[in-house]
Amino acid sequence: MEIFRKILYLTNVSVGTCVNILVIAAIVYGKFHKQKLFTFVLNLFISNLLFCTIGITISTTALFLPKGSMCPFSGFLVSSLSGITYWSIALVSINRYVFIVHFTHFDAIFSPRKTGIILLISWLYYPIIFSLPMIGIWGRYDFVGNRQVCSPMTSKEGFRLFILVSIFITVLPIAFCYFAILWKVRRTTNRVDIVGRDLSTRHQRERQLALSIILMISIFTALPIPYIVTILIDPSMMKISAWIHVVAFNLLMSSFWVNTLTYSLMNQQIKICILKMIKNGFKTKESHSNAQTMTVNILSQ
Repeated sequence: MEIFRKILYLTNVSVGTCVNILVIAAIVYGKFHKQKLFTFVLNLFISNLLFCTIGITISTTALFLPKGSMCPFSGFLVSSLSGITYWSIALVSINRYVFIVHFTHFDAIFSPRKTGIILLISWLYYPIIFSLPMIGIWGRYDFVGNRQVCSPMTSKEGFRLFILVSIFITVLPIAFCYFAILWKVRRTTNRVDIVGRDLSTRHQRERQLALSIILMISIFTALPIPYIVTILIDPSMMKISAWIHVVAFNLLMSSFWVNTLTYSLMNQQIKICILKMIKNGFKTKESHSNAQTMTVNILSQ
C-alpha cells in the first residue's frame, strides 16, 4: 500500500508539472499573456504548477522522513497553494462572467492597475492566513497519520470555522458566475459590442469561452468529491478500503493539472501553439542532426 501511495504521488507530480509547464510555455510563446482574457488563466496555471512542484513534492518528501517531521511547513505550503488555486479559479470565473455578461465594463473593471491589485491580494490572502497556525498565533497544524497529511482543519478553535467561511466566500462567486454564464449563453441575443464582428461570431466566441470555463469548474468541483465523501463516511479510515482512500485523495490532487489540460484542449489558440512548439522542436532537432551529419561527412573527406 505504501509503495502504491508513493507511485500515485510521484505520478501526480510528474504529469502535473509537465502539463502545466507545457501550457504555460504555449501561452508565453504565443504571447497570449498580454491579452486580458488570458491573464487570470495564466495565473491559475502558475498556481497549479506551484502546487504540483512544491506542494505535492513537499508532501511526497515527507513520506520518506519520520512521520510528522515536516508537518507545520508542509501543511502551510499545501494549504496556502490550495487556497491560491481556489482564488484563481474564482478570478477566472469572474473574468469570464464580466466579459460575457457585462462586456462594455470589461476594460474598466480589468484595467492593468486593478488586475495587478487583484492578483496581489489573491496571492497574499491565504499564505497570510495559513501562516498564523504555523507561527502559533491562531490555530494549529496536526499530522493526520492515517491520511499522511498535515492539516489545519483538525483544530477545534475558531480558526477552522474561519477557514470554512473563507472557502465558502471563495466558492460562492464561482457558483454565481457558473449559472450566470449558462443563463447568458442560452438566452442572449444582444447585439455585438465589438466593431467588425457579426452576431454569430461574437455569440460563438461567447459559447466557446463559456463552455471552457464551465467544464473547468465542473472538473475542478467533481474530482474532490470522492475525497470529501470518504472523509465524511470514514474519517478514521476503518470502514472503507485504504485503496479507495488513496485513490480518492489522488483524484483530489489531480484536479490541479486536469483543469489545465481541459482548458488547453478546448482553447484553439493554445492547441495551435502547442502543436507549433512541438513542430518547431522537431525541426530544430532535425536541423541539428543534419548539421552534425554534414560535419562528419566533411571531416571524413
